Amino acid sequence: MTEEAAEPPQPECLAAVKSFERTVHKHNKPYDGFVMGTGATREAMGKGKSLLVCTFDMLALTALVQDKSSTREAFPVKSAVGAFRAS
Repeated sequence: MTEEAAEPPQPECLAAVKSFERTVHKHNKPYDGFVMGTGATREAMGKGKSLLVCTFDMLALTALVQDKSSTREAFPVKSAVGAFRAS
């Protein structure tokens, strides 16, 4: 999906984001998020944030989620009651 194909944000959503950003700034709290795209889009998404996750990081994090799911399937939770008793 390209930026041109995306729906414009709803006014109530924009108002909620502005309120959140004002609150974070007022209380001097860190604010993080992700950035993607290029140029002005990326700059606008990163404005005022203290920690940014870029597109490449997001791809790696997505892969970790899949890895976590497959690991849980391969190693189901088992009861460890009595597993460490001395013989």
